[in-house]
Amino acid sequence: MPLKPAPEEPPRNITTLKGDHLFSGIKFANLSPAYAEEIGVDAYDKGVIILSVTRRVTRMTGVQKGDIFKSVNGRKVKTLEDIRNALRDDPVNIDFTISRAGKLKDCVIRAEGRSYCT
Repeated sequence: MPLKPAPEEPPRNITTLKGDHLFSGIKFANLSPAYAEEIGVDAYDKGVIILSVTRRVTRMTGVQKGDIFKSVNGRKVKTLEDIRNALRDDPVNIDFTISRAGKLKDCVIRAEGRSYCT
């Protein structure tokens, strides 16, 4: 019996965010088992992965290519739309959790320019 291919749910929806917030310019994709398998990350991981990010945005936010967003402003992230919705509510004071190399990092960005990850 042949194996079924991994599902592409949610659809990858590769998108570069635009807008008046610090994540503007980051290229994201929804992570599905099929897409995760295709790009070589854990097929069981869920969230939204960063495909590319400028050095400026990395300096300002601490995020890197390959980071997987797990939550933003207290909301679980399943798709890019979850990040967009959180940024609409407060585009300058952002709390988020990412997975980097299998470890969770809690990050904070504040309007006065302070940002850090722990």
